[in-house]
Amino acid sequence: MTEANLPKQTQPKDRAPDEFDQDLHANRNEGINHAQRGANPETRAPNAATITAIHRLLPHLSDDELRRLVVLQEGDRLEQGATYFDLRHADRGEFTADKPEQVGPPNLNLIIPKQQTDYELWNKLRGSTDPARR
Repeated sequence: MTEANLPKQTQPKDRAPDEFDQDLHANRNEGINHAQRGANPETRAPNAATITAIHRLLPHLSDDELRRLVVLQEGDRLEQGATYFDLRHADRGEFTADKPEQVGPPNLNLIIPKQQTDYELWNKLRGSTDPARR
């Protein structure tokens, strides 16, 4: 085929996604762990040392340990299959998110993601007394 016989390729035009595309991708941001990315890249989740309620809940942790704990903010999404620990409900122990859901207000939840916590500190949170685990 000569160049003159080749079909013209059309370039996609900048346009809003059509309804079909929106149906296929209704929840584009579902499953994104905003605790890692942050709702705004400029913002980051606070550490536990900045939240006074946590000092009362975890008096056995040093200030340095509290600074290493990331606390999810209200509205952050729990990642499906990831493990977390809710300081307000420590008696329940660690839990795995079985579906994407949002973190509630701080007076209801103080959730720590395991993925962003070192194993020694995680075991302290869980109350592990086994020296081999610490």
